[in-house]
Amino acid sequence: MASSTVKEGFVCKSPPDDKSSVKSWRNRWLVLRIEAGRPLLEYYEDRDRKRLKGAIPLECVRQLLKVTNYSRYPYVFAIATTKRKFLISAPSERELDTWIESLRLTLKVSVFEENASDGIVKPLSAPSAPEAPLPAGWEKRDDPSGRPYFVNHATKMTQFEDPRLQQPAPGSFPPVQQPGYSPASTPTAGYAPAPTPTAGYAPAPIPTAGYAPR
Repeated sequence: MASSTVKEGFVCKSPPDDKSSVKSWRNRWLVLRIEAGRPLLEYYEDRDRKRLKGAIPLECVRQLLKVTNYSRYPYVFAIATTKRKFLISAPSERELDTWIESLRLTLKVSVFEENASDGIVKPLSAPSAPEAPLPAGWEKRDDPSGRPYFVNHATKMTQFEDPRLQQPAPGSFPPVQQPGYSPASTPTAGYAPAPTPTAGYAPAPIPTAGYAPR
């Protein structure tokens, strides 16, 4: 029957309910796979998968937990089923996160964080949402020190403030053009404004009441 492997790798698995000493933990080759649309999590004696040692019933999973402050191993996650709790130690933090994410996506469950020192369980922070796109004409870059800055290609200006966080100031909205309105055209070649009066220049006086020019 067709089967697809989601993830596999060496881990260290606890005995039932973690009641035995650390010496009872066993190195196992853990395999997460899909068979006929059903997720399976099996552990073998070695990577050749010749000796199956057991399986974790994923259809009975109650919680998927990332365990912190565990005294025996630093990178531990737990799968709590209706019958028992499986503690599994990954070889690195990266492997720990990859196992948790693979199980989360496969089982479509939420992940919780359990503090082994006090037993407190809380929801694990969700991954950050993708950034919203920049406004048209903007580009994000990094300076030589690694600090991000933003380029406005329309104005050819740069700034450190994210333009997505900028809000228009009150009253700064662009004017609405009225129907039939045509703004004055920009002066073209050959246009010359009236000369500015120079020192000593005095314009003719404005006629007043009763004044008659000659």
